Amino acid sequence: MSISRTDIAIAAVSGVLVACIAGALVSHMAAGALGFVVAFLTTTGRQRQRAELQARIDNPSPLQWEVVVNHVRVGALSDAHYATLERAVFDDWRLYFAQARNLVEVCGRAGVKLMFAVPVAAFWLSIAVVAFDPSSASAVIDAVRTASPAEIITAVGRYAHGVSIFVAVPMCVLALVAAPRFGYENQFQSALGAAVRCRVQAAAEGRMMLVPVQALRPA
Repeated sequence: MSISRTDIAIAAVSGVLVACIAGALVSHMAAGALGFVVAFLTTTGRQRQRAELQARIDNPSPLQWEVVVNHVRVGALSDAHYATLERAVFDDWRLYFAQARNLVEVCGRAGVKLMFAVPVAAFWLSIAVVAFDPSSASAVIDAVRTASPAEIITAVGRYAHGVSIFVAVPMCVLALVAAPRFGYENQFQSALGAAVRCRVQAAAEGRMMLVPVQALRPA
């Protein structure tokens, strides 16, 4: 199966992003190799997924999908028709740009939270050190008095970096768990839902579910 331009673009972006992130942790050669592997796996994975969708379209199965909106049946789709809609969404490059923009916005909101969380965490961490280990706090104060300005700047930078990592990890976990609260929206799922509603001509708003049922073959 031929590789589409969308496959190449998505694989290239995925590989570059992984290489840039890994470059901050490992050597540039290892990061580049990892980026190439990710790009290759992305391409092969998309080809395999497209082949599976095409097989469902070319070889219709008796499976059907009942479309239910607000617990009311509003229509039905054959599995081949549903696969056609899935393939159209899968190949729509505009959705990838929309999803990337949404992820950037989510990261921006999480970053704003992080900007407020780091100073607060640093303050309470300092209070905890003074309260539970006064000797260490006194040693730090004595070291600051005798240190040069350059050493103080370096120490503050290391402290801020450590606190940032300490706060960033739980913030990332929170962003993944509570992504909708940061404005995350699955653009592909939304587009597929809109396509299904259009196909069955369902104008009702609300939660939509697709229930698989086995259609009876004619005798």
